[in-house]
Amino acid sequence: MTEDDLIQWMKEQIVYFKFQKSVFFVAVLPKTGANIVDKSELMKKYRKIKIKEKENP
Repeated sequence: MTEDDLIQWMKEQIVYFKFQKSVFFVAVLPKTGANIVDKSELMKKYRKIKIKEKENP
């Protein structure tokens, strides 16, 4: 599955104001000590990717 495939699926299945405009894939989800997905760490990785994309279009 590619980013475009997933976005297209979301457009067809989810109400327009809930689906994401962009997605990124990670090999392993970062987790906290309580074995919960660390959303703040995911956001940091996402921001780094977006910054790199803006610097190198």
